[in-house]
Amino acid sequence: MKKLIGKVSTVLMFLAGVVSYGQTEKCELSLMAYIPEQTDGLYSGASGQLMTKLKSFITASGLGSSDDYAQFAITPEFNVVEKNILPGPPRSFVLDLEMTLFVGDAFGQKVFASTTVPLKGVGESETKAYINAFKKLNPKNKEVAVFIDEAKKKIIAYYDSNYTTIIKKAETQANQKNFEEAMFLLMAIPDCSKGYDAGMKSAEKVYQLYVDHTCMENFNKAKAAWNSQQDAYGAHEAGQYLIDIFPESKCYSAAIALQREMKAKVKEDLDFEIKVYNDAVSLEQQRIEAWKAVGTAFAKRKGDTYVILRR
Repeated sequence: MKKLIGKVSTVLMFLAGVVSYGQTEKCELSLMAYIPEQTDGLYSGASGQLMTKLKSFITASGLGSSDDYAQFAITPEFNVVEKNILPGPPRSFVLDLEMTLFVGDAFGQKVFASTTVPLKGVGESETKAYINAFKKLNPKNKEVAVFIDEAKKKIIAYYDSNYTTIIKKAETQANQKNFEEAMFLLMAIPDCSKGYDAGMKSAEKVYQLYVDHTCMENFNKAKAAWNSQQDAYGAHEAGQYLIDIFPESKCYSAAIALQREMKAKVKEDLDFEIKVYNDAVSLEQQRIEAWKAVGTAFAKRKGDTYVILRR
C-alpha cells in the first residue's frame, strides 16, 4: 500500500430521511453512516467496526440512524500522520491517524459541518491496527456530539432559507415527468423547517400526478396483455402490471374491474392482489411511506453517481 492512502475520498449517499408527516414536537433527522469503497482493501475487515462506531455516534446524538439511502450522511476521511512497523516477533504496525468526519448533503453538494478526531492503533497487521484504532472511538465524545448538533442546525437553517427554491425545482421536475426526483427533493425537507408544510402540500400534488401517470401506463399494459391472451397465462401477465397500481390513482376502479373480469373468465384464484390500504388509522402513514418509496427509487438509480466532497 502506498502510504496507506494519504486521504480517503468521501462520498455522501442519497435519499430522503425525514420523519413522519405531521410530527412537529421535535425535529428528527435521519443520518446514514457511509464509508467510501476502497479499491486497495484498506477497509477489508475494519469497515464493520468503523460503521458500528459511526452509527453509535448518530444514536448517541439523538438522531435516527438509517440503513437505507438517506439525504444526509456522516462519512469519514483519513489522513495517515505517521506509520511505523516495529520488528517482532510478532511484528507490529503502529498508525497515527487523523479522522475527519463530515455531515453533508450529497444531492445539494454541501457539507454542513466537520470535525477532526485523532486516532492511534497498534496491531499485527494494518487492518488490525485500524480495527484497534476504531475501537477507541467513544460514542459519547462531546466534540462529536457538538459537531452533529451543529450540522443538524445548519441543515434546518438551509431548508428554512431555501425551501421555496427546492419546491419550485421539484415541481419543475414533476412537470417534466421526473416524479421520483421531485419526491426525493420534497421529502427531504425536515419536519421542523419553515417549509415543511408547503413541501408536504406540494408532495401530495406531485404524488397524485405520479400515481395517475403510472396507473395509466400499467393499466394499458395489463389490458394489452389480457386482450392478447385471455387465459390464465394472460391473466398472470396482466396481473404483474396491475399490482403496481395505487388505490388513489384515477384508473384504480378500472384496474379493479379488469381484475374481476379476468377472475370471472379464468375461473381460478390469481396469485396477485391490487394494492389496498388497510385501515383509516394507518392510512396517512401508509401514504407517507409510499411517498418516501418514490424518492428512494430515484436514489437507488443514482447510487453510482455520488458527489465527492472534500475538505
